[in-house]
Amino acid sequence: MMRVVVLGASGYIGRNFLRFAQGRLSCIPASMRGDAWRARVRAGADAVLCCAGVAHRRASKADLPLFYEGNCHLAVEAAQEARRAGVEQFIYLSSMSVYGPHTGAITADTAPAPKKGDPYGMSKRLAEKSLLAFVQGGGYAAIVRPPMVYGPGCPGNFPRLCALVEKLPRFPEVENRRSMIYIDNLCDYLTRVIETRAHGVFLPQDEAPHSTTDLARLIAAAQGGELRTTRLMNPAIRLMQGAVPPLRKLFGDLYYAPGADRAAPEQLRFVPFEEAVRRSVSGEGAR
Repeated sequence: MMRVVVLGASGYIGRNFLRFAQGRLSCIPASMRGDAWRARVRAGADAVLCCAGVAHRRASKADLPLFYEGNCHLAVEAAQEARRAGVEQFIYLSSMSVYGPHTGAITADTAPAPKKGDPYGMSKRLAEKSLLAFVQGGGYAAIVRPPMVYGPGCPGNFPRLCALVEKLPRFPEVENRRSMIYIDNLCDYLTRVIETRAHGVFLPQDEAPHSTTDLARLIAAAQGGELRTTRLMNPAIRLMQGAVPPLRKLFGDLYYAPGADRAAPEQLRFVPFEEAVRRSVSGEGAR
C-alpha cells in the first residue's frame, strides 16, 4: 500500500481525504505548525500531499504575510524536504483563484493571472511557480486547482448560499455556469492522482458545471422546501456584476470547459450532483 504524508491534515480537505483514502492508501497525517512534519516527510513516503494553507478569511495588510507563509513558503519548504528525502511525488492543492477575475470558460490554454490585491490567489500562484524546482530536481509535481469545494460542514461560499436560500422569499433565476466539486469527488480525484503517480496541472470539477439557481433549487429541496424564483432582478444583477465581486462570484460564469483537464486520472467515481448536494445539506458523510 502506498505511503502518503498528508500535510494540513486537520483542515477540511485534509481530514476528509484521510477519511476517504483509508484502506486505499497508508496516510500519515501531519500538521505544519512547528517542525514535527519534517520528521514525517524524512521518514520516507511514496508521495506528499500538501493541503495546508490559509483561506476563507479577509486579508488586511497585517494578514498578508500569513497568506504568503501558509500558501507558498511552507509548501515550497515541504517540497524541498520531500525531494531531499527521495519522495517521488509532491501534490500541491492550489485553487481556481489563480485565474483571477477571469469570467467564462477556462480551457487548458488559459493562463493563470491572479487578481492584484488578492493575496490568496497570488500566493497560490507563486507557490506553483516555485514548485518547478521540485520537477527540475527529478521529482513529479502535481498541481491541483479545484473550484468551489462543498460538502457537509464545509467553510466558504456553500454555507452562505444555504443561508441565503433560507432567507430570500424569491431567488434569482439565472442561467449561468459555475464549476464546483463535492468533497468526496475531490478526494477520489486526489487518490487517483496519487495511485497513478500522475504529474502536471489538474483542473478537477464535478461531472459538469451547474447554474447557481440549479444549486439553490437542490439546496431548498434538501432543506425540505421548494425554491421560488424570479427573473425580475436579472437586469440589475447583470448591470452590477462588474462592480460588485460577490454578485459576479454568485451569478457570473466561471467554469472549466470540457477537455480542459487534460491530465485527469481515469476511473473516477463521481457522486451525482443531486446526491452530493443532499448529503452536503444533511451533514451526511464528510467531516
